[in-house]
Amino acid sequence: MSGRHDTRGVLLGLPACLLAIGILGLSLVWSPDTLPGVDLCWFHRLTGFPCPGCGLSHAISAISHGAFGLAWRYHPFGYVFYAILLFLAAGPAVRRAAPGVERLLHNPRVLVPAVWALLASMILFGIGRIAVLAPGS
Repeated sequence: MSGRHDTRGVLLGLPACLLAIGILGLSLVWSPDTLPGVDLCWFHRLTGFPCPGCGLSHAISAISHGAFGLAWRYHPFGYVFYAILLFLAAGPAVRRAAPGVERLLHNPRVLVPAVWALLASMILFGIGRIAVLAPGS
């Protein structure tokens, strides 16, 4: 037996689908102004500045409530993550309808650069946001 784990079905499987549906469901229940006011971001608590992901929950909630301009102001990457959540929510159906999509997603030549590009973009966005918010800039 090799040391590799079988990851087929992880991205488009039932657990990811249920998690995405749960997140989307909560975003429908809570509007951006009624989200619990708990600061979970250690970076924000330590520095007073938003991390690259700060505002995503509010953005996703705003999109669910049709407040698209507000979602953009909370976090422009909210649209990317909303699309990912919708895709994951439809995962089991996508697996059945288009099995080639799952093979593509599990191809490290596709998935790894896509994840790194998203992370790098968010970090650059976060740095830019801090530069704009920093006093004296």
